[in-house]
Amino acid sequence: MKITFKLESTDDQVFELSVLNIDVGGSPKGASQKADGPSVSTVQAPSRFVTVKMASAVTGLSEIAIRNRISRGDWLEGREYVRREGRIFIDLQGYERWVLRGSSK
Repeated sequence: MKITFKLESTDDQVFELSVLNIDVGGSPKGASQKADGPSVSTVQAPSRFVTVKMASAVTGLSEIAIRNRISRGDWLEGREYVRREGRIFIDLQGYERWVLRGSSK
């Protein structure tokens, strides 16, 4: 089974993650089956704060690119990400503000 991710942003700034199941063996619960294409299931990002792995899938940036932005200081703790219990969580609202600013700092 091969899965790819596609990001869509709605007007009210809700992030949606579409999961495209390329090798359709059966239709996953909640998925709509097209007669001539793959099944498509839309999943909303679980929360404002997501793991680096989920942020990578949502934003299209690689996990390494996200971690590099943090280590270089392009993304600031409390603005684009937070640390909790030894883990990094990306603030999707902070990420969106970073994109709109159009610069690294």
